[in-house]
Amino acid sequence: MAIKRLVGGLLAAVVAVTVSGAATASAAQGDAQAQVQVKVDKVVTYYRAMGASVFRSGDKTWAAQAGKVSAFENRPIADDDHYRIASVTKSFVSTVVLQLVAEGKLALDEPIEQHLPGLVAGNGHDGTKITVRHLLQHTSGIRDYLGTMFVNPLNLWATHDPAALARNGLAKGSNGAPGATFLYSNTNYIILGLLIEKSTGNSVSQEIRNRITVPHGLTETELPAAEKHRLPEPFSFGYTHLLPTLKIDTTHYSPTLGWAAGSMVSTSRDMAKFAALLAEGKLLPPAQLAEMRTTFTDDPWSYGLGLVVAKLSCGVTAYGHNGVMPGFVTAAFATADGKQVVTVSNANIGPAQPHMVPLGEAIDLALCG
Repeated sequence: MAIKRLVGGLLAAVVAVTVSGAATASAAQGDAQAQVQVKVDKVVTYYRAMGASVFRSGDKTWAAQAGKVSAFENRPIADDDHYRIASVTKSFVSTVVLQLVAEGKLALDEPIEQHLPGLVAGNGHDGTKITVRHLLQHTSGIRDYLGTMFVNPLNLWATHDPAALARNGLAKGSNGAPGATFLYSNTNYIILGLLIEKSTGNSVSQEIRNRITVPHGLTETELPAAEKHRLPEPFSFGYTHLLPTLKIDTTHYSPTLGWAAGSMVSTSRDMAKFAALLAEGKLLPPAQLAEMRTTFTDDPWSYGLGLVVAKLSCGVTAYGHNGVMPGFVTAAFATADGKQVVTVSNANIGPAQPHMVPLGEAIDLALCG
């Protein structure tokens, strides 16, 4: 199954495109930064984003930026601006789960029923057959809860109970037998958040702090508390297009709608650190990192366990995740050794827009050039 773009409602989209070898060859022979700048400019000028930025770190460190951070502040998006990282959250949650596996507290192929009895049942679902691995890799057959949530836009600012979100997705019926097909579903990661809390006795937010952000100095990264709607200063504003010429400010809203599936907040500087740490094996033992990188298909852009594995046009393999939340498009990808990293912060545009293509091309060009 091709995964050129995986869209799970407003909270998740895997930006993935097949870029021609000629395009990358041009970047390699010329100036990759200039090539990426063309893509970023297009997001702002053609697709009417307020602002967009691509940051590259490693042996070549540079930024390609266009537009501005908000309608009120005439400056480009900076690498210390906070923004909603959307489904990049899934890589953090998967890392915590795989650390628990390494500690013997969970097993990838044990049924979710063993830990959350009665939650995954009915409507074609069987929690005794759906495993932790199925949830991590989106092969559980469980559908996405988000489709009905945005019928009422006020849900963006309401407070939501994670178990209720899970039941919302489960009520939509099964997409197929566990392990049979890939279906990107935020519901999987809501259930994994509940699993972490049941297994540790701590909140998902606390486990991410204890295991990842505090020990590794990611001081600007967090899964906010339910009541924390505002982004920390400084921040990129998020604008969502309702019509081609009408956009609304969706910067500050409840983190409970995405929760463990897509509500973390960070900066491009911290995201680059996280992507490098993960790739370098500093967050997971080798066995668990190998599991994380094992994909469901062999397509150029494939899904592992909370991780997108991208075979770029120049032959390089990159590891990371992308995401979309109302007003924000994000990405963080690193080469296998963690020495080259690219992050995307786009402060405007609604989900599943064609602007995903130039941003996907920008990732390819930045890591290949």
